[in-house]
Amino acid sequence: MSYRVEKLDWDLLSWVVEEAGPKMLTEEVGKPELYNKEHLYTLTIRAIEDGTGLVGFKDDVPIGVLAALQLPHFLNPNLSTLVEIVWYVLPEHREGRIGLMLLKAYKEMAEGVDYASLSTLPSTPIKLTTLEKYGFSLKEYSMVLERN
Repeated sequence: MSYRVEKLDWDLLSWVVEEAGPKMLTEEVGKPELYNKEHLYTLTIRAIEDGTGLVGFKDDVPIGVLAALQLPHFLNPNLSTLVEIVWYVLPEHREGRIGLMLLKAYKEMAEGVDYASLSTLPSTPIKLTTLEKYGFSLKEYSMVLERN
């Protein structure tokens, strides 16, 4: 049994958009109405082209993804920001190493930008202390007002 993380490539585009993405939004976020297949394809294609997508494997089977977009900082466009758009590990693999391997690879990818952001759900099994070990710190809470 071997685990590895690689850059997301074209062969896994549909897996991210049609399996991992909808599962994340439906099972984890609880907002299936956020799933827009065409737009998620657009975002994921950009992550592939920019080299800002990562996929985790157990043996040769994809079991997790962490994809981001590199964008100008919204307050100062002279600064760059790596913004996570999809971070999902299949539930049966969350007690394994792949989540941390994806996090480590994301941190390494973020070394070329001024800021990198990650979002987690309150129910995440990843502890804040683990994120802090990788250099991330809690800066603010994100509150959402929903109309639906």
